[in-house]
Amino acid sequence: MNPKSTGIIGVIIPHLNDLFFTKLMETVAIAAMEAGLSVLTQYAQSDAAINVTSLRRLD
Repeated sequence: MNPKSTGIIGVIIPHLNDLFFTKLMETVAIAAMEAGLSVLTQYAQSDAAINVTSLRRLD
């Protein structure tokens, strides 16, 4: 997504139970808030087809 036109950052996460992605989302959310943006998160279950569908929906 183009944050300049929507004010939203789209993030696709492959694993919800992985501490790395939890910390990554925390960092993204804080940076977005400081920039006046919102974050939309999609869980992709490490599935390539879901990743592609999610990317298309976020475009």
